[in-house]
Amino acid sequence: MEMARTSRKTVSMPEPAIVCGGYVRSSRVERDEEKVSPEMQEKEFTRYAERKGWILPPEYIRHDLNKSAFRIHYSKRKGLMELLELARQGKIKKLLVYKFSRFGRKYFQELVDKFEEAGCDVVSVREDIDTSTPAGRMFRNMIGVINQFYSEDTSEWITDSQEANIAKGKFNGGRDFYGARWNPEKKVFENDPVAARVVLALFEKRAAGYGRELLVKMLHNSPEIFGFSSPVPSPAGGEWWDGTSVAYVLTNVKYIGLLQRSGLYYGGERIDGPVILDGVEYENWGDYLVRKHGLTPEEAQKQIQEARQRDYWAIPCPIVPVPLWNQVQRAIMADKARHSRVKSSPHLLSGLVFDARNGAPYQVKTQDQHHPPRYINKIRKLRGPAACDSKMLDGESVEKRIVTEVLTLAQDEDFWREIRAQYLTLAREAAPKLDRKRIEREIKKLEQALHQLEDDRYRKQIISAEQFARLNKQYLADLEELRGKLAALDNPGVDVLADIDTYQATIQNLAEAWAELDMVERRAALRAVIKKILVHEDHLTLDGKFFTREIYPVYSTDKVMFF
Repeated sequence: MEMARTSRKTVSMPEPAIVCGGYVRSSRVERDEEKVSPEMQEKEFTRYAERKGWILPPEYIRHDLNKSAFRIHYSKRKGLMELLELARQGKIKKLLVYKFSRFGRKYFQELVDKFEEAGCDVVSVREDIDTSTPAGRMFRNMIGVINQFYSEDTSEWITDSQEANIAKGKFNGGRDFYGARWNPEKKVFENDPVAARVVLALFEKRAAGYGRELLVKMLHNSPEIFGFSSPVPSPAGGEWWDGTSVAYVLTNVKYIGLLQRSGLYYGGERIDGPVILDGVEYENWGDYLVRKHGLTPEEAQKQIQEARQRDYWAIPCPIVPVPLWNQVQRAIMADKARHSRVKSSPHLLSGLVFDARNGAPYQVKTQDQHHPPRYINKIRKLRGPAACDSKMLDGESVEKRIVTEVLTLAQDEDFWREIRAQYLTLAREAAPKLDRKRIEREIKKLEQALHQLEDDRYRKQIISAEQFARLNKQYLADLEELRGKLAALDNPGVDVLADIDTYQATIQNLAEAWAELDMVERRAALRAVIKKILVHEDHLTLDGKFFTREIYPVYSTDKVMFF
């Protein structure tokens, strides 16, 4: 009996749909023909993905808005970096952009390379170019050159526009300054009566001989001097003033009506007499134009006359009179001459001590020969114990104790054996968590990319020699790094142990040479082995690179800890 033949049908499994991401980018400064709304870009992405049969989840669309007129590096584009991370995680295989020019110009090739290394192709929906195809790679290289040219041309256009604007007294954009607010309708700065009063009072007090630190104390402790019953609002928006914020106010040229661009000042045609800028005194604004802008006396005089005939100024009402400004600048210059910053701080732990509760740094307080120096919380120093009750540290005893703690580690072999054992255990525990398969997969992708690169250069000839050299160098460096990570899986803790050996040798060398070092060298050496010293309510925490130690005082009062 003949058996009936049965045929088996092979059922082909459908390929998984390609998941895409979308990158929407817009800029505040664009030519009219380049302006495309974010909504329009998203609609184009959706239509293109539907036509191709791809999936574009709404949560995989990211936006970036460049509010500045200046080009920023792609690493500062938050949305783009989030999409690159999604590509590295394997969540998207295609990145949709409206146009390659909107994706990037100067860094176009570098960006495409990074996404392709992550296994994600870049697709321009407007130009219908996919970098995964040979034709797409060819057009990608051509468009990259064109975009670079357009980028440089746009930069020149922006530069020319800004130079023309600022020469007419217009503001090119930026932040408001303390004491005035930008009115976008009138396109001028309007004085804030409250903050402007503080600015003028600061200039008057500084001209009367009050130092910067004294002004800070007055702002915190005596707000009535500035017309306030409560703490004076600061430039940062809160109530905290320090020496930096006071210096910002006293040296800001906008208070005398000037604008700044590329290290030069504009808008001073209203200044009749002498003016001090950047520590240099000029006879008048014409003298500044001749010496800094490179104009002839005739050109400078003509520019001043033309400017005085116009009605528009970005800062129509300067807060500070020029004579008062000059008086303050002379006082600042005299202080700099007396207290040269070249001279280093004579205190050993400067810049290392911080409050564990509020993170404020500790500074040295020295009164006279009858009162020894003490490390004091900066907030307490400026605003008093009512604002911060953190204890002070006796300067001499705390410096000796910290040095003793560090130098004794040089000969403590038990300590170093324990440290090595701890970090080796941690390294071995962390090693299995590393994704070996992922590293091997990335190595395989890079090897394939190298073969493809050679094919594109020597057989298809669609990339230049410069592009080949750049990408080949980058691929080889990445390949070496990944192979190093793979080798580290077999020998966990090798790098950590080497760092500990170096750290121990540094402390041993420090102990041997300590007596021969001067104050500057000692302070630099301590910074190399101590990360920070935290002040708690009843003790200190010495935080080194590989260790943490608690240090308790010999005795303590309500205000000071002694060691």
